[in-house]
Amino acid sequence: MALAQADGAEPFSQQALLNPNGFTGIDGLFRFTPGGLVQRGLAVLEVAPQGAVVLSPAPQSFQDIAY
Repeated sequence: MALAQADGAEPFSQQALLNPNGFTGIDGLFRFTPGGLVQRGLAVLEVAPQGAVVLSPAPQSFQDIAY
């Protein structure tokens, strides 16, 4: 869910920002770890003569990421 579109009085509360499931920001999926680092869910693109080609799409949730 995009954090800015969340219901409630404080969509950018500490609880929302530290949600272990992460959230969708303006440029994709991310979350803060308990240690304060950021984990991102990014797509892998290839630059080709006809334009960018998606080799691996960005995950929709952190459950889709294998570590």
